Amino acid sequence: MLTLLHVVTMTMKEKAITVLVRNSSLRHTNLGMHPHFEYDNQGRITKEVWDEYELRQEITEFTYEANRIIATAYDISSSSSADEKWITNYELKDGIIASKVEYNPEGEAIVNVKYNYDSSKQLVSIEYSNSYNTNSEKLVKFIWQNGNITSMIDDDATELSYTSLPYQFLGEATNVFDPDLINNTLFAQGFYGKCLTNLVKTERGYDHYDYIYTTDEEGYVTKVIMEYEDGDQWACYCSWK
Repeated sequence: MLTLLHVVTMTMKEKAITVLVRNSSLRHTNLGMHPHFEYDNQGRITKEVWDEYELRQEITEFTYEANRIIATAYDISSSSSADEKWITNYELKDGIIASKVEYNPEGEAIVNVKYNYDSSKQLVSIEYSNSYNTNSEKLVKFIWQNGNITSMIDDDATELSYTSLPYQFLGEATNVFDPDLINNTLFAQGFYGKCLTNLVKTERGYDHYDYIYTTDEEGYVTKVIMEYEDGDQWACYCSWK
């Protein structure tokens, strides 16, 4: 059975990404993080673990219910067990995220987000508010062309272009979304409606990025190079099974 995670790569042999290795950039030596992913028997990601120099782990666990997804995020360091936990409840309507509420470790609701879709189930806008900051309310709009988001518009605009490669979940290697607004892991699994058709090529907004991909004989990405406007780069290596 084809899972939501693999719908966008259905012409390829079905695989799931298990490990990403993010190397240090050419100019910085403190960017080495190694995320890996665990799945349930339906192919849904249940756990995302970021290892940082074997000293600290950032962990997010996903629990899937009929009309809700619960994400529990916490850290584990070399000197402690699980630290304070942040809980995010994603409410589903017809299998798609309609809203989310994020709770701090004290159980206070601090972030509220509403998601709006068009008749094709494409995400077209997000309404965000944060109870810690009364000036934080914002509306973000998304423009789609040929199955891809080409513009993200709030106070500024971010323009995106795409390769001809089919979209694949590559963790944070090609995440163009604000994590306060969209959980990239859930987006890739189809929980924000339609997913992207292709892998991003360029990102032009407050920052400028170019993405360069290496694939294996089956078409799966094995390496991503992200190049900054000043020429600095970092590389991410992907393992599949």
